[in-house]
Amino acid sequence: MPQLNELQTMFEDHPFTVWAIPANQHGLQENARDVEILNMYRYVRPGNGYEPNFPITTKMDVVGPNGGLMAELAAQLPLKPENPNRRYLVDTTPCGLKTKKVSSKTIEWNFGMILVGPDGTPLKRYYPSVKPTDDVVVADIEDALGVILKRKAKKAKKAKKAKGGKAKGGKAKGGKAKKSKAGASSADDSTDAAESSNAKSKAKSKAKSKAKGKAKKARR
Repeated sequence: MPQLNELQTMFEDHPFTVWAIPANQHGLQENARDVEILNMYRYVRPGNGYEPNFPITTKMDVVGPNGGLMAELAAQLPLKPENPNRRYLVDTTPCGLKTKKVSSKTIEWNFGMILVGPDGTPLKRYYPSVKPTDDVVVADIEDALGVILKRKAKKAKKAKKAKGGKAKGGKAKGGKAKKSKAGASSADDSTDAAESSNAKSKAKSKAKSKAKGKAKKARR
């Protein structure tokens, strides 16, 4: 519920409204009477003095023969259930409790959401596991309204900055590689110099040895 408040606040400067429709057809999780619902939100769930900043209708059916508008909108946007084993109450009278399996054309569970356009056309349905402030929901509302929230612009700027940081890191890495290569080159030069020096020493030694041999021969 608090996330619905957050969503409403996000688009408070735009022609957008969250509408909550209490229903007791999914797991009997909304068994309070209309006059008790707001107090239940305030003191029980979510509690802590919670106050919705969006309109809440009276309790009504959202699936089945008496599902009304929500049932009609859901039927126009089929969505394969996340959990096909879920069931909803067809008859919510105290002695009824008749259940039926959910389908792609029924509201699957509590907090199932439908995005409706300005002309009343259903644009998108969301699984119960999708949170009201998830990026996908916010992006769809932005598209429907033709707006881009500042939040989105900030996110893009942050991503760009992070990307720039990575590129800089890559450059530094390249610098290290260059330095390492240069170091290897210097090491090769030293080796060549050492080898050249050894060769010269050997040649000198050989020349001396030959000269010595000749001198001995001459003495004889």
